[in-house]
Amino acid sequence: MFRALKLFTLLATALFATAACTGHGKDAPRPHELTSVNVDNQAWLDVNVYALNGSQRTRLGTVTAHSARTYRIPDSIVGLGRELQFLVDPVGSTVQGTSFNIYVTPGTTVRLTVPPQFAR
Repeated sequence: MFRALKLFTLLATALFATAACTGHGKDAPRPHELTSVNVDNQAWLDVNVYALNGSQRTRLGTVTAHSARTYRIPDSIVGLGRELQFLVDPVGSTVQGTSFNIYVTPGTTVRLTVPPQFAR
């Protein structure tokens, strides 16, 4: 009985010691902020969406005609904040559209609209 009480006391002390290491106030861990792009495709064609970081092109996904989708931008591209461009490539067309430079920080949601007359 005494041994079980010692073991319980030891485990409870370890539990409270680790709980004290999580930090409080300004030292508390912050939740991971997701960065995303919301694409509203008003065009008649499906489009593939890419994030451009310098010469690196990362495919985010496909948005079907007359629909909207939200895609997560990978943390490796955003970092602590970076200027990105977004490329919209309509399926079955040779026309492509590129956004201007957008400064993107973690937790930001970028909104892009593909106009109805795009790729005609």
